[in-house]
Amino acid sequence: MLLDHLHGGLLEIAEELNWPKEPFENAYQAVLADNILYSEFWKTPKWNRTRTLRGQVHFCFDIDRLEFNAVAFDKTGAEVARKHLVTFPRAIDSDHYDTLIKYGWKDDHTFFLEGRPAWHHWEVTFP
Repeated sequence: MLLDHLHGGLLEIAEELNWPKEPFENAYQAVLADNILYSEFWKTPKWNRTRTLRGQVHFCFDIDRLEFNAVAFDKTGAEVARKHLVTFPRAIDSDHYDTLIKYGWKDDHTFFLEGRPAWHHWEVTFP
């Protein structure tokens, strides 16, 4: 219901400002096709110490959950592995990603994510 109201409001604004409506329609259909799932990479990738892998945090959320994954890329930028870091129920904190403070490589194979308070720490190991 909220998505429909938001979409309707955007279409009204687009009409008022003479913007094309097609991009808003395409975005609306894409959101519905993904079951109202939003996903995005957080910040920029970081190289491990030997510069063989780059790691980045990817998060996605829907109505029920907020999920963080570590993604490893090779030197060409191709994704080589994705591992789950942590999942939060959306009811707890809809903006939990705002509390993230640090991410990177502990060593050549261990990627970590830290949140505020500092004892929130998650890590995964890549081969």
